[in-house]
Amino acid sequence: SARHAPTSLRVRDLPTTRFLSPWVPARGNTVCDVQGQPAEEQIVMKSTDTLTEEHRQILRMLDVLAKMVDRTKEGLDISDEDAADLLRFFRMYSDQRHHAKEETILFPALEKAGMPTNGGPVGCMLEEHDQGRAYVAGIDDAIGSGNTKAFVEKADRFDALLRDHIRKEDEVLYPMACDLLTEDDDDRMLDEFGEADRQFGKESLEQIVSLVRRLEAEYLAQAGSPSGGPH
Repeated sequence: SARHAPTSLRVRDLPTTRFLSPWVPARGNTVCDVQGQPAEEQIVMKSTDTLTEEHRQILRMLDVLAKMVDRTKEGLDISDEDAADLLRFFRMYSDQRHHAKEETILFPALEKAGMPTNGGPVGCMLEEHDQGRAYVAGIDDAIGSGNTKAFVEKADRFDALLRDHIRKEDEVLYPMACDLLTEDDDDRMLDEFGEADRQFGKESLEQIVSLVRRLEAEYLAQAGSPSGGPH
C-alpha cells in the first residue's frame, strides 16, 4: 500500500536530500523504490515523466528569456514579435497546458492519496504558479510601456522562480507522488493527460512548436542543438 507523506511537509523549508532517500533515479524516469520489492517491481511513473519532459521545453524557453535579458542589458532591442511569442509560450504551454495538468489532475490525485493542499508541498506549488502568472503579467506590462529596467527585473525574478520551481517538482514532488500513488493512478492520469492535450488542441500545439523553433534558432543557435519543439 502507498505510504503517506508527513502532513507538515513543506518543500521550501526542508533540504532536498531529505526527500530523495529512499527514491532513486533510473534512466531519466521517476522511479519509486518500493521497500521489500525486487528491482523489477519498482514503479515507473509515466505520468510524471510526461511532466518532466514538458519541464525541459520550458527550461529551453527560460534560456531564451535569459538571452533577451542579456541583449536588453547590452542596449540592444528585442523585437515585439519575439517578446509576444515568448509570452504566448509561457501563457499557453507552461500555464494552460502544463500547469493545468498539475492543477486539475496530479495535485487532486495527491490530495486524494493523503497529501494536504493547504500548508503542504502542493500548496507551495500552487502559490508559485500564481507568482509566475503575476511575473508574466509584469513582463508584459514592462514591454508594453517600454520600461527596460522593469522588464529586466521581472524577467530575472520569473526566471529564478520557475527554475527553482521545476527543480523542486522534478527532484522532490514527483518522487513523492511516486511513493503515494499506485500504477492504476498513473495509468488514469496518463489517460487524463491525453484528454487534456486533445482539449488544448493540435492547432494550438502547432503554433507553439513553430514559435519555439523560431525563438531557439534566433537566441539559442550557439547554445546547443534545438530541442525540436514541444510534443
